[in-house]
Amino acid sequence: MMSVPPLSFAGPQSIELVDGGYGSEEEFSKTNVLGKYVLIKRGPEIGEAIPFFQKLLNAKKRGAVGAIIWNHSLGEVFQMFVGFNSITGEPIRNEEIVPSCFIGNSDGLFLQKLVSGQEVKTSITEEIADTVARMTAIGPTSDLTFKPDVCAPGIGVPAPLSTSSTDGNTSKYTQNFSGTSASAGIVSGAVALIKQANPGWTPSDIRLALMNTSKLLINPITGEYSSLLLQGAGQINAKMATSAPCVISPGGLIVTKDKSKDVKLTFKGLGTDANFKVRFEVLNKLDDYVKFTGQETVSVPSKNEATYTFSIDYSATEIPWNVECVIWFESDKIKLHVPVICWKGYATSEKRNITSLKVTGNNINYDGKGDKVTIEFGVAMGDKFTYKPLFYKMQSDEEAPQPRETMISGVQFDLIDGNGDTWVTIKRFENTQYGYYKFDWFGEDAEGMHSIPDGSYGLKIVISETVLEPG
Repeated sequence: MMSVPPLSFAGPQSIELVDGGYGSEEEFSKTNVLGKYVLIKRGPEIGEAIPFFQKLLNAKKRGAVGAIIWNHSLGEVFQMFVGFNSITGEPIRNEEIVPSCFIGNSDGLFLQKLVSGQEVKTSITEEIADTVARMTAIGPTSDLTFKPDVCAPGIGVPAPLSTSSTDGNTSKYTQNFSGTSASAGIVSGAVALIKQANPGWTPSDIRLALMNTSKLLINPITGEYSSLLLQGAGQINAKMATSAPCVISPGGLIVTKDKSKDVKLTFKGLGTDANFKVRFEVLNKLDDYVKFTGQETVSVPSKNEATYTFSIDYSATEIPWNVECVIWFESDKIKLHVPVICWKGYATSEKRNITSLKVTGNNINYDGKGDKVTIEFGVAMGDKFTYKPLFYKMQSDEEAPQPRETMISGVQFDLIDGNGDTWVTIKRFENTQYGYYKFDWFGEDAEGMHSIPDGSYGLKIVISETVLEPG
């Protein structure tokens, strides 16, 4: 399942941004927001939170032209539902509130520091980034069958209503909903179109065509592909699948150390001769752990079969986590692929945690020689538990809730002194998907504004969870 953020902007504008606290009437009475955008913090965290709709109503009453609401803690960046009064249930018209967006804690802290005493220039662009939804289930199956096959839009998908009721956010004829039920309809529609264009294709042909031609989604934090355990072969592309000259089986593979030699892929021609160049890609810059052996080309005759054999050499004890790879088959007209996972251990999807922590370097001199500390870690990639979410400390494992989301809401790296007291935060990650992460630290705080004083420090990792509430 994937998430597509619903964004729309009218074009470049230059508008002053001011801090509006938590967006209460009292705070707005002390700040001139007339004709300005206002930065509003979610919450308060202690006491009764001000609902999102109320913050926007207050901003409108004081003459603001827009609002940026930021999360009070590391956590999910979600769609605010402000089309109705969450207290009375009454609908709220768009003209009663100001245009708004919701951003994460790290971005909010950064903007808050800037507006506190400096002139700020902020650029907001419309960039629709398909990402894996946090409630997507993680593979594989218990017998190590590749799972999921593909992903498709499943968050905020509009569906027709059988009545004229409205939730205030959509037309009276549709309503947004989320989940695999939303994704299933989109995939079924794509399958119907592919079958219409290719009546002779079998259900297996269509499934493989969708897998082989899918688009691999990007983890917005790393810029690398999201874990194949989350997205499968990628986001479906019905148009590309319809024109596939052949399909490759299996559409995705998980190989173990004892079954990584002479692995066979079968190509089935669907009516057009095809010649491919073969390219092997190891994700997350882990090339040193895996060696691929296979022919550089493969030819598939029209309406016939061809076989491609390859081997992958790796050490299950040496790889830090499951190493994910993609075998690309590229021609002038189309690019097909098969995802492959070199298996180390099961993904611990039931309890999100930080694993495989590795710190390289322990000294920064600020002498201009480029000293740095490199920190690597995995998120629920099948190793032993090193850290657990904070709420596990407050209850027994038997009583602890079993989170279904496939992200850690927040991962924060702090420096601590010899007394164990937190000195400064050096890095924050929000909405951290399962996968591999690596960053270099050059001796500055998380915002890059201040260098850390000389001294000896320890490293502390804090994991936080999102608490969903109306404000």
